[in-house]
Amino acid sequence: MELPVVLLAVPMPEERRRIVRERIGAVAQILIRGDLSDAELARRAPEVVVLVTGGFPRDIPAETWPAMARLKLLQTVAAGVDHLPYDRIPAGVTICSNAGAHRISIAEHAMALLFAAAKNLVVHTDAIRAGTFPQDLMGKRWTGAGRWRTSTASSRRATSCSSRFPSPATPSG
Repeated sequence: MELPVVLLAVPMPEERRRIVRERIGAVAQILIRGDLSDAELARRAPEVVVLVTGGFPRDIPAETWPAMARLKLLQTVAAGVDHLPYDRIPAGVTICSNAGAHRISIAEHAMALLFAAAKNLVVHTDAIRAGTFPQDLMGKRWTGAGRWRTSTASSRRATSCSSRFPSPATPSG
């Protein structure tokens, strides 16, 4: 039986390569984009059944897409899919995003930015370092940051410091 070909067009350090070999090496032939020249990719493109990509046009040259006639699944590691080259992806390909996978770290980053803005850190850096800037954020009201999953994760972090945060599930909060 011929194994399906999975093309990984994402950064693949050695640890990831090891994990991929362990998890799917027995059921799929694995190609790593970083190991292939454009010419070798073009030669192997007709065999690719699954493509894992960041979704950026630079991952796969424009002239290679038409050769991917066996492509059935495109998995992007990015949360969104707006940046995918839809005009190049063969018809009938199932596209999967990674929405929500990074919601906690994005929510934490959003909260860090909100805290920095609320404290006006750029202007007050010296006072903060000197310990003379006692601005308190307890009880403040925040606005949503991000889409529903990220906003929900952000609201949980805001409420942990007794702040009011409108519920992302309801327009009135």
